[in-house]
Amino acid sequence: MIFGLDPQSAPPPPAPPLLEWPKQKAWSISAVRNHTSCPLKFRFQRIDRLPEPPSQVLDRGTAIHAALAYYLTNNIWENDSFPTLQRWEPTVDRLRDEGGLPEKQVAFTKEWQACEWYAADVRSRFIFDVVVPPTEANDWTVKVCDWKSGKKYDSHIMDARLYALAAMKLYPEAQRASVGFLYVDRPPTDGGVLYACERSVVPELEAFAELFNHDFLNDTLYPARPGPHCNWCYQRKSVGGQCAFG
Repeated sequence: MIFGLDPQSAPPPPAPPLLEWPKQKAWSISAVRNHTSCPLKFRFQRIDRLPEPPSQVLDRGTAIHAALAYYLTNNIWENDSFPTLQRWEPTVDRLRDEGGLPEKQVAFTKEWQACEWYAADVRSRFIFDVVVPPTEANDWTVKVCDWKSGKKYDSHIMDARLYALAAMKLYPEAQRASVGFLYVDRPPTDGGVLYACERSVVPELEAFAELFNHDFLNDTLYPARPGPHCNWCYQRKSVGGQCAFG
């Protein structure tokens, strides 16, 4: 015992400081969705760059998007890997006739000015699976189509609002936007326009975008968010991963 110091009254040792990681400088819809599901998994993937095992689901989705983009561009199927996609031919043909552009990438600054994908001041990034530019023939409506190879989710309507905002920012002459999600594993009749709006709602959509990306762009701790998705996480505890859950 140190003279004059009662060990019972000694203050506890300070807690170790929380580890922090850098904030993200730019957001995308998919990045925010992944972060919302589990910030720690997002950190493993996008900050720590930990290796991941192959994903049949992701690989299938990528291949389907490539097949549809090829048909839209060339009016012929590259191969027969996905014969059920051919039932979407009338839809894709119509998009081609309307001037649809496949896999259009666009990035914006915080002020929603278009910029290079990796610009120093980039704030958001979007990829339109198909975008039809506004013309007098289509009443100055910019049209966005997003191919979905999975299930329908309620969150898709929020994503559609963000696509509408980005499309009208990309094409300032657009007076309105129309966004459709086309679920390729379902019949072509089971899809269509999810969201449509006039240019007058752009300020409202900008405010919504700021709420949507706020937590993502301000996170420095990336905590785990346990849930049913842990069962498919490659870093879950049960398979010897770095997470304390799962």
